[in-house]
Amino acid sequence: MTRVTRVTRVTRVTRVTRVTRPSRNTPGATAISSETQVITVEFREDADAQDRASRTRHDEAYEGLRPLLLSGGIEPGSRLTEAELTSRCNVSRSTMRSVLVRLAQEGYVTSEVNRGVRTRSFSVEEAADILEAREVLESAAG
Repeated sequence: MTRVTRVTRVTRVTRVTRVTRPSRNTPGATAISSETQVITVEFREDADAQDRASRTRHDEAYEGLRPLLLSGGIEPGSRLTEAELTSRCNVSRSTMRSVLVRLAQEGYVTSEVNRGVRTRSFSVEEAADILEAREVLESAAG
């Protein structure tokens, strides 16, 4: 017997049993009708496994690119193309887009509409401030 722990959503209804009885106020009514439908469900465990795998690829690509941007492994001011980055990190284009959005939110790259993504050049003061803030946050996190 399979035990269901949690259902995320019902994907399709094809059969459910429902019995309809006539009301007591209907004189002479004796008919009983029924319908049967089957419920197909999607289980949460499958969705969680897919989310974990997707997050892992995202995190690996992010952790691979961020040090290159900080160390100058990718020249400051250079244009980053999705095709090059997806082949370098071995991820899908949608995963790479989300990595680039995250890098832009954190200030490592700049994104311009219809112009693409470029690495950001940091001044010495900005780099020192970033490293100092990172050390403080990492020591506070444990």
